[in-house]
Order: sequence, then C-alpha cells, then structure tokens
Amino acid sequence: MRILITEDLPERAVQLLRDEGWTVDFLKHLGGRRLADVIEDYDAVIVRSGTRLTADLLQRARRLRVIGRPGAGVDNIDVEAATRQGVVVMNTPGQNSVAAAEHTLALILCALRHVYAACATLKAHRWERGPFIGRELAGKVVGLYGLGRVGRELARRLRALQARVQAYDPYVPLSIARELDVQMVDFDTLIRTSDVLSLHAPLTEETRGVFHRDVFRAMKPGVVFVNCARGELVREADLLAALDEGWVAAAALDVFAQEPPQDWRLIDHPRVIATPHLGGSTVEAHEKVGYDIAVQVRDYLKYGIIRNAVNFPSVPESAQAFIQDYMRLGYALGQVAAQVADFRPRRVHVEYWGRVAREETRPVLAAVVAGLLRPVMGAGVNWVNAVALAEDRGLEITETRQMTPRLYESLLRIHLMDEDGAVPVEGTVIQPGVLRLVALWDATVDVPIQPYLIVVRNRDVPGAIGAMGQCLGQHGINIAYFGLARLESRGEAVGVIVVDDPVPEPVMEALRGLPMVLRAGFVRVELAPPAGTAEEEE
Repeated sequence: MRILITEDLPERAVQLLRDEGWTVDFLKHLGGRRLADVIEDYDAVIVRSGTRLTADLLQRARRLRVIGRPGAGVDNIDVEAATRQGVVVMNTPGQNSVAAAEHTLALILCALRHVYAACATLKAHRWERGPFIGRELAGKVVGLYGLGRVGRELARRLRALQARVQAYDPYVPLSIARELDVQMVDFDTLIRTSDVLSLHAPLTEETRGVFHRDVFRAMKPGVVFVNCARGELVREADLLAALDEGWVAAAALDVFAQEPPQDWRLIDHPRVIATPHLGGSTVEAHEKVGYDIAVQVRDYLKYGIIRNAVNFPSVPESAQAFIQDYMRLGYALGQVAAQVADFRPRRVHVEYWGRVAREETRPVLAAVVAGLLRPVMGAGVNWVNAVALAEDRGLEITETRQMTPRLYESLLRIHLMDEDGAVPVEGTVIQPGVLRLVALWDATVDVPIQPYLIVVRNRDVPGAIGAMGQCLGQHGINIAYFGLARLESRGEAVGVIVVDDPVPEPVMEALRGLPMVLRAGFVRVELAPPAGTAEEEE
C-alpha cells in the first residue's frame, strides 16, 4: 500500500500507517500539476482544506481507493467524481466541533465589544474609550442558521452566557432543540429577529449563496453577521454593500468564498473582523482529527470497515460486524444471481427479513448491486460506485423490509428480473462469517457459499445425483457439498454443487451432456467484497 499525505498530520498518525508496513509519503504544498503527476501511484490520499481534488485529478488516480479528510468539510473534493470511480471519501465530523464553536463565540464577543479595533488603537498609543462602547451578549437573540454539531456546541455556550438562542434547520428534530433550550423558527423569522446571526450549515446547491442582498436588507437593524461555516454560503459582494449601506452593523468572518482571498475589500472593511479559517485550528482538534482519519483509512484498507464516509452509508459500531457479514452475503448472492441468469436483467428487488431488516441496509444493497455487476464490469465496480453504475445501465433497484423472521433470524432474498424471467436467490449468515446459500429458484438447496459452485437444473429422476457425481469424479473434480431440491415431484430439480477447484469448460460440457441435465453452469464467487477499484498488488 502507498499513502500520500499532502498537509500536516500528527506524527503518531503517520506512524500508525507505517506500522502496517505501508509506504507513507509526506509531500506538502503540491500544486495541481505536480499532484497530477504523482497521484496515480497511491492507494490512499489524506488531505486538508489546502488541497483540491478535482474530477480531472481523480481520473488519473486509477489505483486510489480512499480519500481521508481530517475535519468535516469536503468541498475541496469532487465527491461525485470520487464516487463514480469507487473511491470512498471519509471525514471526521464532530471531532473539531468544540474548537469551531469556541472560535465562533470568540468572534461574536470580539464584534460586540470592538476588541480588535480597541486593541489596534491602544497599540497605536492612543487611549480612546468612547468609540468602543460595546453591547452585551446576555439577553440578545442569537440566530443559528444550522443546528448541526458545531451549532449545538455553540448553543450550549450561548445559553450559559444567558443569550436567547433560536435556530433554523429543517433537518433537525424538535426534540434536540428542546434539549438545548433552542427555539426553532422559520428562515424569515431568523433573519428578521436575530441580534446576532451565525452560520453553521454545510455547503450544498440549496445553501450556496443563500445570504444575498435581499436577505441582508431584511435583517434586524444593528445585526452582527458571523460566518465560521463555509464562505460560499454568502455572496460576499452583497455583504460588503450591506456593511457600506448600514444594513449590517458588523461582520465576523473566518471563511471566504476563495481562500486565500484575491479581493481584500471585505476583509479591509473597518467593521469586519476576520481570521484565516482558524475555526477548527487548535492543538487538541488538530491532533484528534489527524489521528482519527489515519485510523479510519487504515481500517478501510486493512479490514474493509467504512466509517464517516460522505459517499457511502456508515453503520453504528454495534452493528458493524453483523452488517459486514450481510454485505459479504449480498455480494456473493449478487454474483450467483448474475451468473445463473440467462437474460439481461432490467430490475433487481432485494428483500430483507428479520433482524437485518431493522438495521441500516444501504451498505447491503450496495454490496448486492456490486455483486451483480462484478462478473460483467470486473474490478471497476465496488460497493461505493455500484448503485450509480447500475442506474447508468438502466437497472431498476427496489427493496422491501419484513421485520418478522422467515425460516432464519435474518434472511436476504434477491430477485433478478427481466420482462420474461426471474432468478430468486436466498441466503443467510448462520453464524459470524459463515454464509449459506439456502434457496435458488425457490428450491431449498442449503449449501455453504464457497468460491467454486456448479449450478444445475435437471429432471427429477432416479440416479440423477449419482450420474452427476460420477461424471465429476471421472474428471478429477472433488465434491465438497451437494445440495439438491426439487421444484416439483417428477418435474425439475435444482442442484448446487460446491467443489474445491475451478471446473474446466470441457468438464461442464460433459455434465451438460448427461440425459437428465437440463442446464448447468459454473459459478465463481469472490467471497470478500472489493475494497476499491484497484486490485491489490503483490
């Protein structure tokens, strides 16, 4: 494994990766052109906000499996491009929330009490008090645009300072607001009634540029505007005009649309205090997020464990082992269904029965689809990009959950369909790490899932098992398990034969030549889901 680190990371985080025997290159301040020259050689890249990973760059990174971002923001990474290449993008949300909340509070207090201007005047050897009469935070209405991790930490501190806190966030339950003693309001109320307005929302297409000229003009006179979230939430030219025209009394900014800025007029404004994106920059936060991302990258590359991925659902730690087993099962069943089907599938329907239906199943669905596509697309598909690739190919994906167990504590059932036919496959995990194929074409076959399977449909006649076993034995093929079940009496039967080695095509032709065999196919199953787009090198 080769890992590239482009910005500062704690030494113990770097050592954690090197202790695995991996090559870790620490190359700071790589420009786009130089990064493009080297990125193709790495399995993992760890970046902070100073490195931009664009779609063009990622296209060169054919070996790349995971991108690690210490901290929460990933707007310097083209996540959509990474997803289509099957690259996991991980961050460490919440680990620097306290640092960001404290910095925001510091800027609010500095703006209300004119700390920066008063300090500058005194350093110029002028004793001036009159111009710097401030306002108290206690009793003021502080509006939070977003009540995520940082917003919640800030709300706790504001309430301790006796401020009244209100928030707009359509994605946060009212119960959380009640616990924090925060009043939830609509957006119009937030901007019209807040004495201090602080931004704590992620950057999305919905939130980009949401604070513009009309919004600033609707704010309460004398408002202090604070942004320690994302610079692109604000149209900076409109904020500058609002300051000049008196709609906004003061602004405290830690983030900017372009970093470092090219246009300094906003920062130069006398009623603006600004810092160079220092919200999460504390010794404690830097150490924690750097070490945590190294652990996450190691666990993904070594064990396939995904935590805090922004382009793949994460699973609670208590359910990780369980869901990973069902991801492996889904991946295996998907491969079986894809290789058994004698048609081009148009739709896949996945059913979850029992306990698995009560857990986070999106990773399982992704693994099923990855298994379906793997025999066709090879190493270019994994659980990160599988659903997107399937939708590009016109495959309709649906799923249902049945909380009541069916035969087993948990059961996974896949229907692969086109207009004229269907292949239903069922499986379960009977104990940790032990996968079973329990039904195929609704025939109960019940065999362990191993790398090499022969799937047979035959006439239900006496001597069928013996004839097939004798045929394989004559060609040196050892049978580990043989599961056979009939679909109807004296009609058709379905057999799944687990063998120790790959079966050559001439042997399969001999098996198909038996008078009772209607069809037979060799199925190769990759037992572990692929961890990335690149095959691991020797």
